[in-house]
Amino acid sequence: MSVDLRGFSYALEPLRQQRQWRLDRLLVQLGSLQTRIHEIEKELEQRNESFSMLSRDIGLERSKGISQSCFSLQLHWLVRLKTEILGLQDDLFRLREERVQLRAKCLVQQYKLDVLDTHRKDCIAEFSVGETNRMAKEADRDWLTMRSRRSEFDPKSRPKLRKTWGGA
Repeated sequence: MSVDLRGFSYALEPLRQQRQWRLDRLLVQLGSLQTRIHEIEKELEQRNESFSMLSRDIGLERSKGISQSCFSLQLHWLVRLKTEILGLQDDLFRLREERVQLRAKCLVQQYKLDVLDTHRKDCIAEFSVGETNRMAKEADRDWLTMRSRRSEFDPKSRPKLRKTWGGA
């Protein structure tokens, strides 16, 4: 027998929804952070490739005998590129640490939500048992009422009356 849950009301539903919203907000932040980490990783990869190519080109040109001023400019550019790489590595490290902290917050929020969901399921089960018992009692009462009324109108179920008048 299925139970109609329309009569069920979970008193902690506003709190459960609030925790769900917090988790959703944290997951959006985590997604944005992950996107930013991916962008920085790609940028860092490009800078490292540029650094490697420039280092190789400077070495080749130096062996060919380029002027000191040109070599100085190339070294200056190489130092600037390495500084950018180190800055990106620092940013990446910081964002990865932030991601770890945000994941921990998501896990805590998910745990809090799971506790409420478990409690809600327990309340639904308790409500179902109560509703099943109520419906069974109501069915028993209806059956007993129907049986007693049937015996009132059924001539076979009436007790037979003896005629006591007139000398018998």
